[in-house]
Amino acid sequence: MKLQRLLLITAGIWFVAVIALGYWQLFYAWHVGSGLIFFFHTLPLSLLTLILLAALEAFYWRWRH
Repeated sequence: MKLQRLLLITAGIWFVAVIALGYWQLFYAWHVGSGLIFFFHTLPLSLLTLILLAALEAFYWRWRH
């Protein structure tokens, strides 16, 4: 499996998980303020997690091959 395909699969799984989490948080938010928590807290942390996962996969892939 190529590195690009591995990163694409990881990004796809991440995208589906973040959409589901965002939908859950925004749908069940009782106030506007609690809905904005997703955009100012959860989404940035999720982006940092994706960057970290992609970097670790790339380093592992280069070390392995």
